Amino acid sequence: MALAEVLAPLGPPLQPVTSTTDPDEAQLWHDTLPAAIGTEGTVIKKAGQAYPRREQRI
Repeated sequence: MALAEVLAPLGPPLQPVTSTTDPDEAQLWHDTLPAAIGTEGTVIKKAGQAYPRREQRI
């Protein structure tokens, strides 16, 4: 079973998100997705880097 199928019945705030290593694709998503589907923001980090702790977020 895919992760998206496991999360589907739970709905937000648990939901799968897209990721990319392509800067051009990331820029396109940043420019278009908030208006299209209401994204809340963009996380930019290295692939092996942990997500920042809450107090480090801008």
